[in-house]
Amino acid sequence: MQWRGWSSPTLQGGATVAEELSRWVTQYSWLILSIFVPLVALLVFVYIVGFIIDKLRMRGVISRSVEQRFKAFIYTIALIIFIVHITSTIYANNVTLSIAFVVALILFALYAVRYFIENLFSYFVVVLSGIVREGEHVMVRINNDVVSGVVVSIDELYTVVSSQHNVYVFIPNTALLKSVVMRPRAASIAFKITFYGLESASVEDVMRFIEDAIASSRLINRSSVNIRLVEARGSSVTVLAEAEVLNPRNVEESYLEVMNILRQRLRPYKVKIEVVSERERYAA
Repeated sequence: MQWRGWSSPTLQGGATVAEELSRWVTQYSWLILSIFVPLVALLVFVYIVGFIIDKLRMRGVISRSVEQRFKAFIYTIALIIFIVHITSTIYANNVTLSIAFVVALILFALYAVRYFIENLFSYFVVVLSGIVREGEHVMVRINNDVVSGVVVSIDELYTVVSSQHNVYVFIPNTALLKSVVMRPRAASIAFKITFYGLESASVEDVMRFIEDAIASSRLINRSSVNIRLVEARGSSVTVLAEAEVLNPRNVEESYLEVMNILRQRLRPYKVKIEVVSERERYAA
């Protein structure tokens, strides 16, 4: 019996599979290197940027939402760069087609993320200029609408304002820069209190009583409490109580605490207590 050694299969023309594979690798090695080397470099770059963003998030420099959006933005840009590189490599011989495709892809990418880029630049302007700050009580007039409340957060897309009715208003940073922002010199609260069946002779005593009640709050500047008569009609008397808040970040808490104090202290009276919004005071 005669044994024959194994031989590589032959293709048409007498070339073996190994030779054909070697020739193919040699012929297209430039293409493989042009694609995979930049891909590895791009992945390393994305990893480093992601690592830096994670560190900033852990140190509290940026919020979780900012972290997620920045990562999504970086990944999108990296993908676009890689696609552009592959296209320009494959169509290197056809310069016109390559340039046209790259320009179209770049324009499409910019159009897709135009709002993100606009709000991102506006975010830096808002933060660096200090137009609004987290914890401040502001009024923002956008066209004919007025938003009043406390600035909860500022991220790269929106400035979030919490109104007195626990409604979160998301204002795009680009719109914020085009709006009129009003900030009171000192954060304050106000109540309109209407008494029913009150003797006119006891109005001054009741006003002093309200002043002492509001001043007892630990969140209020005692020297700023101001009580003034708004209307007296028959046995119905209405007064306006105003006071400055020690910490602008505690406006909502101050409203709740003072409201509870007034309800407890004014139980013997038949009263109606209303919160006077910032808008009503500005209008007045």
